[in-house]
Amino acid sequence: MVVDGIEEGVEAESPQAALDVVAESSEAGVETSLLDRVKTALAPKEASPTSEDTGNEQPQAGATDPPSDVDPVTGISNAELKRYSPNAQNRIRELSAHKNEAKAEAEKLRPKAERFDTIASHLQSISVSPQEFDNAIEVTRLIKHEPERALEVLVPLMQELYRKTGRVLPPDLQERVRLGHLQEQDAFRLNQSEARARLAAERAEADRAGRERADQERQQRAQHGRTESNAIAVDQWAKTKATSDPDWKLKQPLVAEQLELEIRRLGPAGFPKTGADSIALVEKSLLAVENRMKSFAPKPQQIRPITGQAASSRSTPAPKDAVEAARFALRAMNG
Repeated sequence: MVVDGIEEGVEAESPQAALDVVAESSEAGVETSLLDRVKTALAPKEASPTSEDTGNEQPQAGATDPPSDVDPVTGISNAELKRYSPNAQNRIRELSAHKNEAKAEAEKLRPKAERFDTIASHLQSISVSPQEFDNAIEVTRLIKHEPERALEVLVPLMQELYRKTGRVLPPDLQERVRLGHLQEQDAFRLNQSEARARLAAERAEADRAGRERADQERQQRAQHGRTESNAIAVDQWAKTKATSDPDWKLKQPLVAEQLELEIRRLGPAGFPKTGADSIALVEKSLLAVENRMKSFAPKPQQIRPITGQAASSRSTPAPKDAVEAARFALRAMNG
């Protein structure tokens, strides 16, 4: 039963401690992540200040000089820092100061964040949602500051708990007691025994559902780990192919599509479990792509020789004189 958003059976192990955590978290502004705040602190300004704007902000001589050769704000040696212009030095010091402030604030918030994580983990272990925890905190506040309002919330809740634990007779047992078929104490004993059995069955079902959720989460984490490991193996394989296959850039998108198709065909049961399985699958995809590319390649044309009168392999000797030249010419004309 839920009364004013408060579910029955919700308990807060330490309401005051929980209230302190909520108050401290609100004061610390945990609604914005620490990483975002650090990034904001380290983000460069829109425009670098000019020498006129920052002339009064330059450190005074002797005020910021550390006894050693390291600047205390930036952690950079003074010799290296002097390589930059005065404006750049001031900017480096400003960004380093922001970084140091963000780091100090992160260390200050760390204990509160750890306490918050501890509470969140405990709530998850006892199957209490954040909304139920907030309801328990609100009931505690009402008890301390608004008792009358607390009664309005708690009385219906107590009535439901009496009914659920068998301490209130249902109408059918009330009728049997009225007719004298059953003694009142026996009716209460019977009703409470049935209530305990129902509660035990509900707890067993809740435990079973919790185990199933835990198993699913473990399987998802294991699947994610396998996916990451397989992706690394395939990436290394692809880098090797890129150096050995000159056509890899052309094949790569086709292989990726074919690999996705192969994984969908296999389904969750056939998902590659190791990097070696993934490489075997991607090599199979590459072979399919190469066979597909061969089918689209133009077929080689047969080269046929040009037909005609074959050239004589015998060479004609040069004529010795004009008479022999005339003889060669007449012989050629007569065939």
